[in-house]
Amino acid sequence: MAFYRYVSVGEHAVVTASTPMRVPNVDRFGKPKVVYFTADLYTSAAAAEAALMIGSLNPFGVGPPPAYRLDLDLTGIAYTHHGTVAGGTGSEYTTTGSPLVTAVTGMSL
Repeated sequence: MAFYRYVSVGEHAVVTASTPMRVPNVDRFGKPKVVYFTADLYTSAAAAEAALMIGSLNPFGVGPPPAYRLDLDLTGIAYTHHGTVAGGTGSEYTTTGSPLVTAVTGMSL
């Protein structure tokens, strides 16, 4: 099964600065955070926002739109499937691990 994370320009910069590329599992203050991801592939930022309730549709606070899709390798990382995103249509998974990023794809609006 393939897994993806849709990220802003800011998170993309953090991910691509790491070697090997990994999704950070700490916030900007260094505190542990839960990493959200999905098994659903979207080809546009608008489709990812609507299905995953992220970016401008985030009910916890408006954020930037996803600019990149990260392909994830979860080998050795425990994760949990939570079903469908609340208010959206996408699948929702979480981990406290730091998934390896195997590919980065720019998103169209």
